[in-house]
Amino acid sequence: MKKLVLLLACFRAQSSAKKQTKAILSRLSINEGMDRSLFDASKLSHGEQLVLSQGGLKENDEITSLPGQPKG
Repeated sequence: MKKLVLLLACFRAQSSAKKQTKAILSRLSINEGMDRSLFDASKLSHGEQLVLSQGGLKENDEITSLPGQPKG
């Protein structure tokens, strides 16, 4: 009896896997018609970057009170 239950469970898992594979492949075939020729990753790189001083920013971010809260 245990072998039969195990066999049925394995068959069910295999059946589900086939359905999932079929669904994924159908979605991939839909996207194959997409034109990807205009994408050029080399245009995304920026030559020079500007780094500014971080001095004093932490002190300016201190929250002294929250709006709507009682004072005290």
